[in-house]
Amino acid sequence: MASNSRFPDHYEALGLPDNATFRTIEAAYWQLARRLQGQALNRLNEAYEVLSSERRRQEYDARRQARKSTPPAPAPTRTRPRLFAHFGAS
Repeated sequence: MASNSRFPDHYEALGLPDNATFRTIEAAYWQLARRLQGQALNRLNEAYEVLSSERRRQEYDARRQARKSTPPAPAPTRTRPRLFAHFGAS
C-alpha cells in the first residue's frame, strides 16, 4: 500500500513486511536511524513509535486493514459555470 500524508505506511517507512517481529522492527529502526536525518528521521521515529507498542500496532493494523478494504472515493467532477445562461446560451 502506498503511503500518503493522511495515513503513512509505517511498515514501508521501516522497509518491513506486515508480519515483522518486534526484534526485526527494532533492528530496522536502529539501522536506519544512524543514516537518516530531518523529515526522513521524523517519519522513521513515528513508524517506530507506533509499531514498537503492541497496542498501538494492533490499532494501526486495524485502521490500515479497513483502509485497504474500503474503495477510494471517486474524484470530484468539475462542471463549468454557465456564465451566459441568462442570455439564452447553453
